[in-house]
Amino acid sequence: MPERRQPVQMLAVLFSAAIVAAPFIAFLVRPAAGLFVMILALGAISFLLREALRATTPEAHRVLRFALAANLSLAVACGVALLWLLFAS
Repeated sequence: MPERRQPVQMLAVLFSAAIVAAPFIAFLVRPAAGLFVMILALGAISFLLREALRATTPEAHRVLRFALAANLSLAVACGVALLWLLFAS
């Protein structure tokens, strides 16, 4: 029988799914909105990764730093794409 999840864990799963789904739903409405929401989602995840760096052992820091750099790079790329989309039209 599967283990029952705690309400906090279920809430974390729900928020994670919302962070993943929101940019794609916003993109269906308008591409600029999708990019903006993607920047917000990547920023939120980057903030969580930065906090995780403080709470984890040094062995995990390499992977977390790579994930943090990847998220920030994608956020910058989305920002450039958003500016291009808004001002190049």
